Amino acid sequence: MPAGTLPSHFGNLAVDGAHETITGIVGNGFQTSDATATPVTSPVSVSATTAQVINIPDSAAEINILPKTQSVYISESNTATSGWTTNYIEMPAGQQVILDVAKTSKIYLLGGTGTSVVSFWFNVV
Repeated sequence: MPAGTLPSHFGNLAVDGAHETITGIVGNGFQTSDATATPVTSPVSVSATTAQVINIPDSAAEINILPKTQSVYISESNTATSGWTTNYIEMPAGQQVILDVAKTSKIYLLGGTGTSVVSFWFNVV
């Protein structure tokens, strides 16, 4: 593998009993922690003052995010303080979003109106 390239985990798709690739299915399982030495685990408390960094595992194809108690802002940009004004989406409490993350290394969560408890899980291959 050339220097500076990451391995691809996306050739390991699920197969059926006849060893045929199952199409229309995203992953082989799910994971409820991020990819760090001291992992961030779901559910996580997200404050409105400092962004919570979620490191995407190499084998993740999607992330599911479900704010449970307050709205949460989600961004792919490193905006580590409150007052985000660009590059984010806002998810109200009780609404789930699924984001494609196969070529993403990190996402950032910020509480919209105070501290939010957020569940997240990755669909992995």
